[in-house]
Amino acid sequence: MSDETSRATWTIAPGEEARIDTVGPDGPLTAHISSEGFLPFRVRTQALGHHVPSMPGSAVLLGEHAFEVVEEILGDDHVLYRLEAWPDEEIFRSRIVYDRELVDSVLHHRRSLEAREKVRPYAWMLHPFVGIFPEEEQTRRADRLGLDPVVTTVAAAATEIVLALVILWLVADRSEATASVFLPILALVLGVIIVFPAGMRIVAAILFAEVSGSSIVELACGLQGSLDDNREAVVPAQVPLSRSGFWARLRLPDRHTRLDDGSILAEGQLPHLSWIDLRRVGVGDDWWSVTPEAPRLERGRLVYAYRLSPIIDPTLGVELEAPTADAYVREVRGQLERHWDEMLAMGGGMIVSLLPAEVQSQATQHREGLSSLRRASFKSALATIGIGIFVAVDATPLVVAVGGLLILDGAWRCLRLQRRRPVGSLLFGWLSPWISPDRDAYHAHRAFERRALNEIMLAQEAN
Repeated sequence: MSDETSRATWTIAPGEEARIDTVGPDGPLTAHISSEGFLPFRVRTQALGHHVPSMPGSAVLLGEHAFEVVEEILGDDHVLYRLEAWPDEEIFRSRIVYDRELVDSVLHHRRSLEAREKVRPYAWMLHPFVGIFPEEEQTRRADRLGLDPVVTTVAAAATEIVLALVILWLVADRSEATASVFLPILALVLGVIIVFPAGMRIVAAILFAEVSGSSIVELACGLQGSLDDNREAVVPAQVPLSRSGFWARLRLPDRHTRLDDGSILAEGQLPHLSWIDLRRVGVGDDWWSVTPEAPRLERGRLVYAYRLSPIIDPTLGVELEAPTADAYVREVRGQLERHWDEMLAMGGGMIVSLLPAEVQSQATQHREGLSSLRRASFKSALATIGIGIFVAVDATPLVVAVGGLLILDGAWRCLRLQRRRPVGSLLFGWLSPWISPDRDAYHAHRAFERRALNEIMLAQEAN
């Protein structure tokens, strides 16, 4: 390998470049990528307990060499990603090629964010259109347009109900013979696919501030996700906080910096709600006072900082045991794990098995993983098929259609489970926001983050 090749530099655009730093006998060892903003890379995370294994960083190709993203460093005017040669024992799930196509897409995304700022005054007209997207995409689009995602959910659901009623009115307005044949069937189809799910979305949004998309769009995305086994899970860390982002941040420990006066500056990507309420945190018999600092926005990410001071007479010369970097995320995860355990202990395994695969993973990651739900998943799938057959015995075409949907859903899940692939119900996934125990914790953190963002925006406007 020539020195020119082994220490190559890729300059794609001003402020966007990569370079191989060190080379060993078998090839490059380390490299770095510098960018003016965040790139769609996942950083390596360490194991958090026995049942939460470590997760490798994104695999990035620089030329013909594969690297793992191990660290993300924020500079004054850039973001630096530190890379190490991809470990031989790790298996590739997907690779991100660092080239002009990647950088151009990132730059286009950044320019689109700037352009959307200009349409914010007229964004209120887009409520029903934004509200059809699944929660993750809807939350992101609503934030870019300055909309409340709960309002977009309600607006889209109400629009769907109105459109369904208009369609029924148009059919009923035709000849009596046509209406008598098609109207009952159409009413059932629209009621099952559109009206009922939309009504549940409105209730969940009003009562629990849940954000969800159109049932048809959710069904299509769920089917596509079930078919795509090789897709890489997205780990969102930028604002606004979404449900998947909440779980992703629960894997990230704080960054602790020991200060000269003996205190500790803890910085993390989640607001530490219990620390703010109690203004102290304990480690065994030792206690530290907590002084929250103002959240700050760093290139699209909110950073929450807390100064921890030991509660002890400094003249004693005793050093207290400090909280670990993952103390808060372990506290939140522990609460959620206890709630899931209570649900599963009460026989809720069959209900949990109906939820989307990522929710099932969250419910069982501290136990034996998704394998602990395998039997319950088969039971619920077979029960769905049985109910569908029982219902389909009725000669009425409307009821037969409902039974057919149940049979198809149960058969699809059985096929996926037989191949040992996690899957939730395509028909009953809407149950998730109603029974998931992470609802209160997620909404509390999301509400705090939205308040923090509003305060930062007001301060910027004042300056």
